[in-house]
Amino acid sequence: PGEACECLRRRGGGALVDACGCRACDGEGWSSTQRGCSAGAETSPEEACQCRRDGGRAPAPAPAPAPGQPDSSDACGCKMCEGQGFSSTSQQCGAGSATGPGEACEC
Repeated sequence: PGEACECLRRRGGGALVDACGCRACDGEGWSSTQRGCSAGAETSPEEACQCRRDGGRAPAPAPAPAPGQPDSSDACGCKMCEGQGFSSTSQQCGAGSATGPGEACEC
């Protein structure tokens, strides 16, 4: 996530906080085992989707989703809970792709 963090800082976006509220720029990711953010872990798309379904864990810039209607969009607007992610090759959301931290700055 180093490149993405640098990009976000240049754009004035601050720290990269994922769907689970983990500070990816500080080397944190979601740990399903520990049910929390953990140093050295990386939040998978499945974990991010589950965090969104559970209402998230940390303050997010977007409002919380309505009950029963999880916000399944990632940083690029791709429907992560439906298996979509941003493709830096095609510059659009696609099935089977996962939006990486670097791509979050490209989209």
